[in-house]
Amino acid sequence: MSRPSQHASHLGLIDMSRSLQRTALEGGTDAVHRQLRELRTALADHLDDEQARVEELPPPARGTVLAGQCRLIAVVDHLVALDEKESHDCTCHLRAVDLTQMVARQARLETDMLEGR
Repeated sequence: MSRPSQHASHLGLIDMSRSLQRTALEGGTDAVHRQLRELRTALADHLDDEQARVEELPPPARGTVLAGQCRLIAVVDHLVALDEKESHDCTCHLRAVDLTQMVARQARLETDMLEGR
């Protein structure tokens, strides 16, 4: 039996990404960057919590889940890196909508795979 996590659930990550999207639409660049970093930390913690369950999946399903997780982390890392280099030309406002969709898609995929749907 897996231990209960104190970290963000799939729904919690979706809520964080939606909050990021709302902040991006309001135009608060500093707040967007802060929320991006918070989302990155929450994603990393969530993936650590889920790792043992993902490792138990059959190889094709495990590969699909892990590839999606890597893509999602890479996008967030890219946005965080941009915020540190080019905050005056930040595209994170535009990418926040895409990121919300990516988080929701990955959460659905993981839920389906981990629950055997």
